[in-house]
Amino acid sequence: MDKNFDYKEFANSMKVQCVELIPAEFCTQDKNYITKKIYDFTLLAGEALCNDDDLNLDAQSKMMIAQMIAEWTFHKSCDLIRANIPVKHRNDILQKIAFAVFEVAKTAYIQKHPLNEILAAVEYHVNKVYKECIENLTEKNIISKDDEKNALSLSNIDEMAAKKLPVQKPKSIKTICSNYFCRVQTKIKDAAQNFKELAVDSFSNIFTWIIIAFAIALSLLFYLKPAQNILEEITKFGLIGAIAAAAFLIIFNIFVDSERKFYKKTNILIGGLCAIAAFALLCTAIYGIFAGCHFPVPCWLTITISVFLGINSFKILIDVDIQTQLEQLEKVRQTMQNMSDPNAMYERLGVDILEIQIGAGLLPVADPDAGGQLPAKNAALRQRLTDELGYILPSIRIRDFAQLDDNEYSIIIRGSEAASGFVYPDRYMVLAQEWDKKCGTIPEAATISAAPEDISPCYWLSGQDLKNVKNITATKPEDVIINHLEKIAIENVDSILTTADVLKYLELAELSDQNTVMNSLQERLPVEDIRKIFVNLIREEVSIKDVFYIVDRLNDFSRFTTSPDVLSEQLRSAFARSICRKNCDKDKVLYAVTICEKFEKTLAQSTEQTQQSVTLNLQPDFKIQFIETTCYTMLAAHQIINKQPVILCPSKIRLPLFRLLKEYIPTVVVISYDEIVSGIKTETVGEIKKNI
Repeated sequence: MDKNFDYKEFANSMKVQCVELIPAEFCTQDKNYITKKIYDFTLLAGEALCNDDDLNLDAQSKMMIAQMIAEWTFHKSCDLIRANIPVKHRNDILQKIAFAVFEVAKTAYIQKHPLNEILAAVEYHVNKVYKECIENLTEKNIISKDDEKNALSLSNIDEMAAKKLPVQKPKSIKTICSNYFCRVQTKIKDAAQNFKELAVDSFSNIFTWIIIAFAIALSLLFYLKPAQNILEEITKFGLIGAIAAAAFLIIFNIFVDSERKFYKKTNILIGGLCAIAAFALLCTAIYGIFAGCHFPVPCWLTITISVFLGINSFKILIDVDIQTQLEQLEKVRQTMQNMSDPNAMYERLGVDILEIQIGAGLLPVADPDAGGQLPAKNAALRQRLTDELGYILPSIRIRDFAQLDDNEYSIIIRGSEAASGFVYPDRYMVLAQEWDKKCGTIPEAATISAAPEDISPCYWLSGQDLKNVKNITATKPEDVIINHLEKIAIENVDSILTTADVLKYLELAELSDQNTVMNSLQERLPVEDIRKIFVNLIREEVSIKDVFYIVDRLNDFSRFTTSPDVLSEQLRSAFARSICRKNCDKDKVLYAVTICEKFEKTLAQSTEQTQQSVTLNLQPDFKIQFIETTCYTMLAAHQIINKQPVILCPSKIRLPLFRLLKEYIPTVVVISYDEIVSGIKTETVGEIKKNI
């Protein structure tokens, strides 16, 4: 803890200060809710700031960040209560707002931004997160459109500010008239500018057609009227047009476009008019010379004016082209600057927690419009893991990846590949062992491969190959991917389950009137250690769905120890019945492999227990021998009972033994003697011993 910033005392102070500010119309339950949320979020933020050794912030900055979180939690909780948002969704919204304030304010203070900029940035992101959450509730039909509109219109901070504003004096007639004419003048100027932009855009789009139409009209008029009369009119209009164009350019650029907002468009317009006038005057002068016509303006003067207009037109259009290129260079420079700007780099941070990348050949499997079932199976997996294990997977993104082979897929966890495999659309996967046993002959069109989940030999067969085969397990390609994903998600739960997820579990427990239990538990056990306990349980497929019971048991167990590994083992004992039922057969028989006394003694003597974990410190030779012996014994037992047995061992070595064997036998199940409950019959089918 920072000696200059006592975040616990500060959280209590924020909790006390907010009591007087809570609106009087709120009931006692709502008031308690607000004060608790302010205390919890301020305490968590202060703890995170003070325990981060790499964070180079003084105590004042840390205090300001915690205070911002407290204030915005207060205001938005008032808004959510007034909008009648359900409590469980209210908690999620406030958590996202607190996290946004924490990240934005911390980053801004590290980069030493001025306080006014920090406050503005925090307010912007709070309103953005709040709006997105409310709109998300509407999309899920949790609240109605009217409720959404009401929730977005509420602003407790504006209401409090309005109450503090002094009573304004009545404005004088002079002030009212002045403000009125200023607004009228601004509207007229805006309308004129919009009209100019519209006119310039319209002209630039039909500029080519104007020149073509002018040339056609000039050619036709030579045949309809005496040429001399026509050219006299052209001379007059050409001179008038040239003078008007020059005057317009000067007046517009000096008085109207003083900030040169329309420099490019106006010069295209003027350059085009000058080009048309020069073309008309030059044609008139040349015709007059060869036809011997006598115009009011001498031909040499007409040619001079046309050349002058042509040169100026060329110069204007060249300037516009140069200006365009300079603007493009400026955009490139700005882009390069943004790419190297540390602030902009923060926007590129963050990756998808879970992602499935597929090759081009697997698009039919993943595209719902083409009948692909992968997205639906993906959703079903998330629901099943929630129902069976209480393990809530984050959203899983499915996208094609050009660098993969056509039939290849890859499972990505936080930007890194966790596993990959090959599947074949319009075919079914059959394990080679099962096919060879029942059918024998391999079809000619079969693709020989390995099952992605456990690398066992398999065949990919067409529906025609399976048409006359009965009682054989054939798996669709999307089911192969989903089964593989389930295995990887459970094995890598430590990388997927976050502290924020655990906080949601705990908030759910709070709703069951376990506030007293939660408060006492959080005083003894940090959220990070509770996360480790959940990881230990899920990795061995022990359900955490009954989070209320888990919190209650942890509150009892944590009075004697705070080691996550020890607590997770004690929780396994509490769920012993479900563990046994899951691993025994329908006759309630648990087939097991035991460990000889000599090996048990060596493993027990090598067990090292720290405050945080339990590990095995084995000699390399013994470790290799024990693993080889275990694998041989498990394989022999599998051949006897045609299924994989569990390993029975003392409770002291159960967890470190599981971690040791998991690397070499991915499907291993290790159960302690203390976890065997009454009503379950244990049948030993092997023993792990030396020199078997």
